[in-house]
Amino acid sequence: MRALAAGDAHAFDRFVEQQATPVLRICYRILGRLDEAEDAAQEAFVQAYRARATFRAVPKFSIVVPA
Repeated sequence: MRALAAGDAHAFDRFVEQQATPVLRICYRILGRLDEAEDAAQEAFVQAYRARATFRAVPKFSIVVPA
């Protein structure tokens, strides 16, 4: 996310590739339906993209989103 905020055009693609499975798992655990989990995960990434300019570094994203 730091690279994305700095203007790296491919950084968000890499971020999504790395975090898609953990985010989908969390959404599925919460919602219990795959179709709803996929929608929620997509919305989470849309929100992350929109908020990229206000990104605040954390030690590790996996600390924020447990696997």
